Amino acid sequence: MPTNIVPNAIPSIVTTLPAPNDGEIANSASLTQFVTPLVDDSEAFRLLTYGGGVRRKTTAISDTSLTVYPLGAVVIQVGGIWKAYAHTVATTLNPTTLAGGALAASTGYWLYAYDNAGALDFAASATAPDSGYRYMSGNTGYWFVGYFSTNGLGNVIVHVQNDLEFRYVSGPVILTAGSALGITALTITPYVPAQASSFTYLMQINATADGRFGAVSDSGGGDSVRIVDNGITPYDRIEEFNQIAVPGLGYNGVAAYIVSNAATQLSVAILGFKL
Repeated sequence: MPTNIVPNAIPSIVTTLPAPNDGEIANSASLTQFVTPLVDDSEAFRLLTYGGGVRRKTTAISDTSLTVYPLGAVVIQVGGIWKAYAHTVATTLNPTTLAGGALAASTGYWLYAYDNAGALDFAASATAPDSGYRYMSGNTGYWFVGYFSTNGLGNVIVHVQNDLEFRYVSGPVILTAGSALGITALTITPYVPAQASSFTYLMQINATADGRFGAVSDSGGGDSVRIVDNGITPYDRIEEFNQIAVPGLGYNGVAAYIVSNAATQLSVAILGFKL
């Protein structure tokens, strides 16, 4: 009777095979030794193509509830060996627990999957991912999942993540009634990490006199987006800010604002960002 070779529950991704040398006996044992890594490789490939491949989706709804939806499979390096971990059921995490028992105020946390004693688990870290958003920078034992942040009171900002795009349910306000007559930098961290390529914001202007304006631009005044006072009622508009500097065009990607009159007040809230 033939022997069925079953892959490991957490299959390794093997790139070398133990082929017998000339003159060695070719029997069931040597064939099993050769085929077993291929079976593991096949299972890892099956996991990685589950449902069309990896998808990152999370929702954070409170200080104690963050859900990681099925990722499909995660590849992590453990002890120098690459392994594939299935993740086909949503996992609900406690952000406070991930932060070590207490969430720090105005802090960003990167979320990773890792091997915890042979099982897939999750951890939060201040260390950002690599430039490809695949692993923790310098550590392939931690697979990048997502990001969450807290406000000035240490409460988690409610958000929904779809792959590398994050949307806040109630956007944190970064400027309230700003009236600077000179270009003034906006503080967007931790709601928008420095690694983000862009962020979406809502700006609102008060009503004083027709034609006055507020503007968001880079700190050098580049790519200015104005909202003009109609002199009747406050109103708002939604725009996207590019954080990628383009030195050749004199654009530095550092968000800032200005108003045209001391009576003009500009408020800005962050709606979300893209990595």
